[in-house]
Amino acid sequence: MAQHGVEVLDGFYVLEGVDGAGTTTQADKLAAHLATRGKVWRTCEPSDAAVGSLIRRALHDTPPLSDRSLALLYAADRQEHVFGPDGIRERCLRGEPVVCDRYLFSSLAYQGSALSFDFVYELNAHFPLPEALIFLDTPLAIAARRMQTRNALDHLEQPNVQERVIHAYHEVLGRSWPDTMRVIRIDGTQPPDTVFAAIIEALAR
Repeated sequence: MAQHGVEVLDGFYVLEGVDGAGTTTQADKLAAHLATRGKVWRTCEPSDAAVGSLIRRALHDTPPLSDRSLALLYAADRQEHVFGPDGIRERCLRGEPVVCDRYLFSSLAYQGSALSFDFVYELNAHFPLPEALIFLDTPLAIAARRMQTRNALDHLEQPNVQERVIHAYHEVLGRSWPDTMRVIRIDGTQPPDTVFAAIIEALAR
């Protein structure tokens, strides 16, 4: 897999990791940090738009949607999120940083590990890549303890899914990506402020 012809957006930062890794906390911290310099868009996937809201509901529905249907819905949501009016690409091109909690790498890890990886990759091959992909490397046992405070786990947060996904993430990160996209691995077991300090230090390098 090589995406060397794919656009890499300056000012686009993506946080990834298994559920409970701390991506939401660190996305909030990074957005607040960048906001000291000017306007920033803190966003997430699934997005808050129509398809993203459908996905959020579907993740708690019984029976659950098939992995194939989810992969298609995530790609549709991403299409609007990235290329829609005032979307990720438009904001980055006008110089507004975007911090996103999860992006296409989640699709590759979650749906790609359940289906044909190539099928999910092809759905997402045309999307631009972030300047920095920040992966919070957090063991499942620690992530599971953090999720104990959540009211109800969705279908993708179940332990059997997370076991599959953590291995898929390491495979995804090890694949061939453009040199202009920085892949930053951070120890997610540390306290939130320590994790954030490591992110800032890595971005500064």
